[in-house]
Amino acid sequence: MMHSPKDVIEKIRRKRFGIGLSLEDTSDDVREFILDKEEVLDRAARLAKDINTQKPRLIFELVQNAEDNEYEDGVEPLLRFILRPDCLLVQNNEKGFREENVDAICLIGGTTKKRSLGYIGEKGIGFKSVFLVTTEPQIYSNGFHFRFVYKESDPTTMIIPEWVKNPPDFIDLSQTNLVMPLGSMSVREELLAFLKEIHPSLLLFLQKLRKIEIQDLIGNSFTEIRRREENERVIISTGDKEEHWKVIRRLLDVPSDLCEERRKDVTQTEIILAFPCKLDGTPEVTREQYVFSFLPVRKEGLRFIIQADFLLAINREDIIKHSSWNRWLRDSIGEAFAKAVDHLKADKKLRLSFFQYLDFSDVKDEFFLNAVEQIFQHLQRLECALTESNQWRKPGEVLTASKEGRELISNDDAIRLFGKEYLSSKVLGKSSVLRELGILEVSARDLIKCLEQTEWLTKKSDEWFYKLFDYLSKQKLSDEEIEYLKNLKILKLQNGELASINEDPVFFPPDKKGKGYGFETELRIIRKNIYRMISRNKENTQRILGFLRDLGAQDSEPYQIIENHILPAYENDTWKDKDTGMLRGYIRYIKGNIEKYEKEAGKRLNI
Repeated sequence: MMHSPKDVIEKIRRKRFGIGLSLEDTSDDVREFILDKEEVLDRAARLAKDINTQKPRLIFELVQNAEDNEYEDGVEPLLRFILRPDCLLVQNNEKGFREENVDAICLIGGTTKKRSLGYIGEKGIGFKSVFLVTTEPQIYSNGFHFRFVYKESDPTTMIIPEWVKNPPDFIDLSQTNLVMPLGSMSVREELLAFLKEIHPSLLLFLQKLRKIEIQDLIGNSFTEIRRREENERVIISTGDKEEHWKVIRRLLDVPSDLCEERRKDVTQTEIILAFPCKLDGTPEVTREQYVFSFLPVRKEGLRFIIQADFLLAINREDIIKHSSWNRWLRDSIGEAFAKAVDHLKADKKLRLSFFQYLDFSDVKDEFFLNAVEQIFQHLQRLECALTESNQWRKPGEVLTASKEGRELISNDDAIRLFGKEYLSSKVLGKSSVLRELGILEVSARDLIKCLEQTEWLTKKSDEWFYKLFDYLSKQKLSDEEIEYLKNLKILKLQNGELASINEDPVFFPPDKKGKGYGFETELRIIRKNIYRMISRNKENTQRILGFLRDLGAQDSEPYQIIENHILPAYENDTWKDKDTGMLRGYIRYIKGNIEKYEKEAGKRLNI
């Protein structure tokens, strides 16, 4: 037999609270009331105490109720808050109350909603959190018009419904309406503060609700928050402002040995990671993001949002750090991030840049520093580093280097010399992050070690040697490293051979500006084309030449060349085997440098 909405209210009042029963009545209703009365009184007293001590999060209790509701197909789920001078009106376009919903709301801890995940709240409170701000909440939904009149002296009054004959004219009877009449100005201010807790990012963690409206008729303001999904992004819009997010959920099984009274019946929970993106889909990492426990708690220096069912202090401003439940959630963040990497790798806009989210330089709290450490530990074991050949490898299996370093040691060279590929040059991420992941950078010391490979060096161009000297001249090399380099064949001579300083002297070209004399290949002279490249870069010329001089390279002095090379050729008749071009070069050199030669010779004779 179907009951009218008013009959349902009267039945609950009669059977559960004995209201309207006759003392002579011996019906089942009387017996049921007598059996339940003491238990109801006891549970109501405990609930009233819990509300005052645990300070439930009123606004989110209401948001979560709307999230749990059922909606008609084609309806965009909407929750609206309207702050009026005399009340807070909450409207939701759900299907509406049924008899079982009314019955459940008139119980302590009653609910018809089977919520396996999402906001847990404080056990048994739920809708009753409205009594934080009002003593006479009213509900108008699907023909049900009733209220509660709460008296602190009688806690059961928060579950005793009263029929309302005439609904207020400002409600919308096509929706579910919750009216919370307000008393003092302080309560209105407290409610306004509660409404400000509705951070736009809240919609990231919900799956049904698509729009939240907040209208303040006292302050004359209106806010609309909408959620839509597009191109694998969740887009949250507030007015004309849009935020784009990559949202990744991780379902966790609660360990059976984890004991937490406030979550004792919870077997599964979620950690949600929300990564902010620019309009082009790449990471937005210029702002710190909140850690959420369904509502924002505080910023901890992270570049992405962590949402988890953390237990909070009474003031809701911090996570209870010593809680075993919270520590378990914290210790699950690393695994959640590692699982999220599969989604980030598959995202065309984020696969080259998700390392940017790993900038934890602003994280200071020890509680979350532990999570940071675990994130890196998980990623070190994961193939999350993209190589130059477009392969995913573990961070310890790849290298990185400066732009100059890569020009000197190519990717093929790195494979040959180190057995590892480079991280793709297209990957974006701070060097400190790459180091923390275990991606080693090729250093000057590594390069110097490679210079032992003479066969490798013989294949390098003049330009490569110029870049080598330019690179090494910028390094703060120790005396030991300079001496080591002197023994290596790293100086390319005019004849194409490689030489070390410690074998024999090596000179700079004698004709630094002209075409040369033609006999330079007979001497240990640095290749003129390399010298020309050094001289062309005026800004760095002296630095690079200074480095080569530190190695032992010398200027070509006329006295040395004439005395030690040209004259001996004529004295032992080897000049006869030389071509005429080279002999003319001898003559041109002597002619052009005879004064310098004689001057030096005179000094030596005086000695």
